[in-house]
Amino acid sequence: AYINYLYNQHYDQECLSFLEEDKENHDVIEYGMLKEVYKRLENRNKYIDCLYHLICDYQGTIEIFIEYKNCFDENEWIDKREELFNHCRKNPNYGYFLVEEKLYDRLLGYITYMSDFNLVKQFEDILGNLYPNEIMELYEQEIDCILESTSNRETYSCACQLIQNLTQFVGGHVKAQELISKYNQLYFRRSALKQELRKIRL
Repeated sequence: AYINYLYNQHYDQECLSFLEEDKENHDVIEYGMLKEVYKRLENRNKYIDCLYHLICDYQGTIEIFIEYKNCFDENEWIDKREELFNHCRKNPNYGYFLVEEKLYDRLLGYITYMSDFNLVKQFEDILGNLYPNEIMELYEQEIDCILESTSNRETYSCACQLIQNLTQFVGGHVKAQELISKYNQLYFRRSALKQELRKIRL
């Protein structure tokens, strides 16, 4: 495409004319090009504005977040970060932004609020050491949900693997034993589940 030619040849003013013409309808690649052109032309305000919109509107990556962060000094950054965080919580990389900022308490609150166990798995290596009880509670909620909604051996095996995974956390062996007892009593008629529970190694 002609725009790619202009961009790669560093014909920045001509490239800018094309990119600014319809920027509300750009895809992430074109918006990223616009960001780079502003950077090359040393238009700091518009460069920063592009980074902001890439994060909030285009699911910008952790690399884009760090690039945005590096535009500000330490005194400016906290206010800019909080303004950004108020508008980018739907970004699937939001959790990684919190990790970058070492806001682990907020990360725990975020994954708890989202009720998405994939997020628990995504960040358990970090949060499991800091908040083992809270992470194990989220595990228990997920296992409860699995066993309440279905009753087949494949599902039981999946639930029991999650119980087994608890042993990686401080206090996890005790928690796992509690859950084994809980589910043996709660689902005492499910022989297949009881067989799977016996396979757990503590």
